[in-house]
Amino acid sequence: MQACTMKLCRWLTIVVSLLLLIACSHSKLSQKDTKSIDLAVRQNPINTPSDPFTLGEGDEISINVWRNQDLNRTVQLDPSGYVSFPMVGQIKASGLTVEQLRQEITTKLAKYFVNPQVDITLTKLRSKNVYVLGEVRSPGGFVLDQKMYAWEAIAKAGGFTNEANKRAVLLIRQEKETIRANLLNMNIMDTLEKGEIDKYVYAKNGDIVYVPPTKIADIGKFMTTLDTIVRPFTNIQRAIIFMPDVIDALSGKSTDRGVVVAP
Repeated sequence: MQACTMKLCRWLTIVVSLLLLIACSHSKLSQKDTKSIDLAVRQNPINTPSDPFTLGEGDEISINVWRNQDLNRTVQLDPSGYVSFPMVGQIKASGLTVEQLRQEITTKLAKYFVNPQVDITLTKLRSKNVYVLGEVRSPGGFVLDQKMYAWEAIAKAGGFTNEANKRAVLLIRQEKETIRANLLNMNIMDTLEKGEIDKYVYAKNGDIVYVPPTKIADIGKFMTTLDTIVRPFTNIQRAIIFMPDVIDALSGKSTDRGVVVAP
């Protein structure tokens, strides 16, 4: 019940925030516009929610076995992703969902108990993070403990500074052996007037949201500096791939789209 209440409060906060932004704008979204945005969110790959949540190194979970209180305990995934549990031994928990881990422990305990009832709760999340850097008031890493929009991540970082280029925010995402910088337009007026949907982009584990300054004297130098900044947050050595619209936006040129989705 408490979880449902917290979830409801969060969505009410999001709805109220967006309504206030809309009320302060010059434009008004029609019912047709709203349906178009909803459809675009569903069809755009970069706007899909994060993958099903899986446990990772450092996460803390509470394991409870009904009518066996001596087994109940809170454990943390070690640096190798394992947890230890009585009568079960070590289990590779990283990469599993909470439900998959529950089923595995239940199966192993079934050797000793009849129909064991196991409940697992995630108590502390440390393995999923999104990083917000650049022209924000409090740059840093933030725990991705729930589905989070890109604009919510920026809000967690204290919002934009006066020098921020809201129309050229970069979403830097690692996909397998490639790092791509996609373009986000975080200007509410553009969103309303042009029907852009960038504020609905979901952050994924490891994403870097970088807010550049409005004025960039040398694009080439900026890209080299950005690559140096981003490098410690990735585990591959390849350079960032900047899409053409990103370069245009950073140079102050207009672009047709607010989000560039790599094929």
